Formats: sequence, structure tokens, C-alpha cells
Amino acid sequence: MLFHCPFPFTPHRLPSLRELRLWNVVVTDSDLSEVLSENPLPLLEEVRVGSGEIGFVRLTEDSARALARTCPRLRALGGVCEWSVRDLLPLLCDLLESGGWVIGLEK
Repeated sequence: MLFHCPFPFTPHRLPSLRELRLWNVVVTDSDLSEVLSENPLPLLEEVRVGSGEIGFVRLTEDSARALARTCPRLRALGGVCEWSVRDLLPLLCDLLESGGWVIGLEK
């Protein structure tokens, strides 16, 4: 089920959300943390957050780890290379070591 989320960022109102795709939407670690505290999105399987501009996505590895830890069905985390990640390699290693993750490249 794919929902087009109206503004403001409100996936906490969608407990059955399976896919979350945001493009050119400013979302911070704090925004995501607030959503996950209200609804851990237990059915979420795929998250893709990206932008056409470098530096636009304000999520960090803290958000990637929070999603991986909180959403048990999550199997795809897209756009991470465009996020404000301080050090990408340790994040990817952590995800691989936590189990169930595969690193893939998309066009």
C-alpha cells in the first residue's frame, strides 16, 4: 500500500504503511524520531528519501539506525548516499552485521 503523505509529514497516522518515499521533502532526524515514537511503523518494508540537490536531505545515520532498529520488516533503505551521513562506510557495515541487509546500487 503506497500513500501520498500530505503536509505536514504525517506517517504516524498511517499504521499500515508499507512504503515511504519522499523526494525533495525536508525531513530531519528529529522529525523521524517523533514519528517513530508515536508509531514504530511495524509493517514498513521500504523507505526511500532523496533529493535532486546535494545536501537537501537532512537525515543522518542516526535515522537509518533508528529505522533499522524500530521497523522489523524494513528491508530497503534507499537514498542513503544522499543523506547527511557523517561516515557512510560504518553505517553500511553496521546494517550488514545486524543481519538481513544486502547492499545494492540503483540507477
